[in-house]
Amino acid sequence: MRKCYCIFLFLISIATLRAEEFKIPTVTEFNAVMLNAIKVSKDQLWGSKVDNYTTLNAITYDEKVPLFSYHYTTNVLQSLKQDVISQNQIDAMNKFHLGKTCDSKFQIFMKVYGLKIKHFFTDAVSGKRVYEITISGKDCL
Repeated sequence: MRKCYCIFLFLISIATLRAEEFKIPTVTEFNAVMLNAIKVSKDQLWGSKVDNYTTLNAITYDEKVPLFSYHYTTNVLQSLKQDVISQNQIDAMNKFHLGKTCDSKFQIFMKVYGLKIKHFFTDAVSGKRVYEITISGKDCL
């Protein structure tokens, strides 16, 4: 009962705050945070293995769109002895990336700032584009 009462008091205190106390960061402030995230992630994430086939090569951010992009290399084509990925594989990857992105912490930024998330895969041997998807807030219903 005490836990519910504390939550209730918290909600009441939130409800009584004035709108100006809920400052949403400006686009400029948001862009600065995203660019800093890229800088911080460079040493921690770039070059890390995502799975048996995929390595995260880089993460970029384009302020103009705004677009947060994950750049991967993959050796899945060689491993599966294929020249291209099949439509069934594309559909499965679309479903996976839509689910992961739409259920992520990015979702609020996609709605408020129009942020788009891009996953871009190139073949580790040939450098050819293997797969690409760009997800926007309207994709997350």
